[in-house]
Amino acid sequence: MSFFGVIIDWLTTFWSWIETALTWILDGFILLLQFVFFTIFDGLLTIIETFLTTIDLSAVAFNYAAAWSNLPTQLVWMINAVGLPQCFTLLGAAYLIRLTLNIIPSVFTRV
Repeated sequence: MSFFGVIIDWLTTFWSWIETALTWILDGFILLLQFVFFTIFDGLLTIIETFLTTIDLSAVAFNYAAAWSNLPTQLVWMINAVGLPQCFTLLGAAYLIRLTLNIIPSVFTRV
């Protein structure tokens, strides 16, 4: 094997080592960024969930409306047992989030 062949093989191997090292470093950096983003996002969603569960007035509001509409107590109990007021609360929150997101210009949200 010639001198230049040995040099070219060594450079190829050396470049492969550098490429592997850079790939490992980049993968580690991306995993670190994902972990940080997930931790922040998970904390934010935990705070929002805690806030929404503390102000759950759906059953109280429904019982008040049911009392005014003279529904039978068995029907009111059944509706509360099924969780219909909480269902309407979730749907209302989803609509509220969707309408809030519509305020943001589409130039920032559509890719």
